[in-house]
Amino acid sequence: MKELATRLRTLQVPPVVVAVFLCVLVLISALVLIFWAQMKPGLFTVGPSSLTILTEPIALLPPHAHKADVTGVDSVLAPGHGVTVNSAHYTVPFDMWITGISLEAKNAPRSVLHHLILFRAEYPNSQCPNRDEELYTIGADSRPDNAFPAPFGIFVKKGTVIYLNGMVHNPKAPRGPGGIYENVSIGYSLTYERPSPKRFKPLAFYRLFLYDNERCQDPTVALRQSADVFTVPAGAKNFVKSADEELENNPARITFTVPGIVLGTGGHVHEEDGGEKIEILKGNDVVITLTPHHVGTNPWQWEMGRVSPSFKVLPGDSFSVRATYSNPYDFPLEDAMGMGVLLFSPDDASLLMR
Repeated sequence: MKELATRLRTLQVPPVVVAVFLCVLVLISALVLIFWAQMKPGLFTVGPSSLTILTEPIALLPPHAHKADVTGVDSVLAPGHGVTVNSAHYTVPFDMWITGISLEAKNAPRSVLHHLILFRAEYPNSQCPNRDEELYTIGADSRPDNAFPAPFGIFVKKGTVIYLNGMVHNPKAPRGPGGIYENVSIGYSLTYERPSPKRFKPLAFYRLFLYDNERCQDPTVALRQSADVFTVPAGAKNFVKSADEELENNPARITFTVPGIVLGTGGHVHEEDGGEKIEILKGNDVVITLTPHHVGTNPWQWEMGRVSPSFKVLPGDSFSVRATYSNPYDFPLEDAMGMGVLLFSPDDASLLMR
């Protein structure tokens, strides 16, 4: 830097210009250092058409047996059942349209995933105001690879801070793979396009969920304190859990204030514990029914049916989620989950260009 300044002076460049030039150079260097500091090797990488973000590695993910705990069953609420995983916070380097999302797992099979949420920091969550906005979520029974047809995509503005939070677990067969895995990370590969005429309809991701516990806790704390779960009575058959009609700001329901379309839906239950179906209702009418089925050759691999309905939404339209379980146990199932997903695109694209 000192040598550069000396050379500029020999060219009779005015001192003020030299000072300004050097200040700008120092600023650019600092920004580059900050950018590279957040790019942890292998955990956040930006390529010409994809971005990969991974959680901090878990040194050891040992298998666990589904032994009886205080409730008689190995629950997601039980200590030692699962491991909460988080990534660092990363800054998106330029405007981009996310056109596809695929689940990634390093040093373990993808089936160790229970769920993984991609958050956009400092933007409000429509279902839980004390949480950050969910850009996308994949669960154990979701499709691991997802693509959005043009002209749709998830728009992410330059400078947006994103991060991951999720849970992995590793039960022994027939509940899971049950291997011994070291230095395990999970994350997403985000296929993207830079702004172009091909992408101009932004998508918002809404996850509706049922619960009994105190809702909307911080998902980065202990799972027992933050899980979005409800209880199914012992031995119950075709037990239905619906959105509480009397509760305000219910995360199991959303009422749209602007027109648009729902491009796709998804859902999540615990199939191995009697989860039978997810229904998405518009008002009092069921518009989508999602049922799980086995995929692949392993007994622990489930997938919820996914529907791409592309139906119109008007201001005032209200959607909610409903789950059906048959509890196979002679004790209450205290960790049932029931979630429905809506991918929504407003008619006014500017509402999501942020």
